[in-house]
Amino acid sequence: MATPVSWPRNIRLDVNSAQFSGAANFGVASFQPDYGPPIERPLYSGHIETYGVTLPLMTVDGFKVWKDFVISKLNRATAPFLWRNGMDATLVNARLMGEGDRYSVQAVDQFRRVSFGLMVTGTPWFAEYVPDDLAEVPAVIADWVNGVFAINGERVGASELSEVSGYFEARDGASIDPGYYVAPGSLGVIPPEGVTRLVLFNGPTVTHNGEVVTVNGEPLEVY
Repeated sequence: MATPVSWPRNIRLDVNSAQFSGAANFGVASFQPDYGPPIERPLYSGHIETYGVTLPLMTVDGFKVWKDFVISKLNRATAPFLWRNGMDATLVNARLMGEGDRYSVQAVDQFRRVSFGLMVTGTPWFAEYVPDDLAEVPAVIADWVNGVFAINGERVGASELSEVSGYFEARDGASIDPGYYVAPGSLGVIPPEGVTRLVLFNGPTVTHNGEVVTVNGEPLEVY
């Protein structure tokens, strides 16, 4: 399965302000035997939910960011992405639904209202490592206690972490370090002194000593 695209930080991920309605789709096949009640079996092993979603009102510039996200990052609305389920705020894999029109937009004074159909196809394996306010693929997971290691959502061996270097945003629960530096070859089988777990993200802006050291191209303004 392809690694899902991270939800952009500059588009609000506010499950309390967005509007949701939907249902669980169990995909049941029914067979009528010669005698007795119908025999039912699931059509597929996974659990699918479908929703109608209306995002919180956004500015015109925010709509431009959304449009670029759908066209460029989601490969014209075909790629899976991470989302916070509006019913319970869990991190999920999702896709835009529709035969052709994958979203609609309505002008509301100087704002824009975006609506779309959403298919939820499960929970990413790394969900427990992502803070509640994000829907992003961690750049690095290094959990030495539980033996879990990953780079950009793909599981790797601990020794492969030696390839990682640079500045990251370190997030673990409520703790945030916006300019965590990983020296070349410093990560691997043996954790750094005093560290048992690292969860690193490519934040919109990573700072070190008050100065911007890396920017991943996302605008800083949140729409």
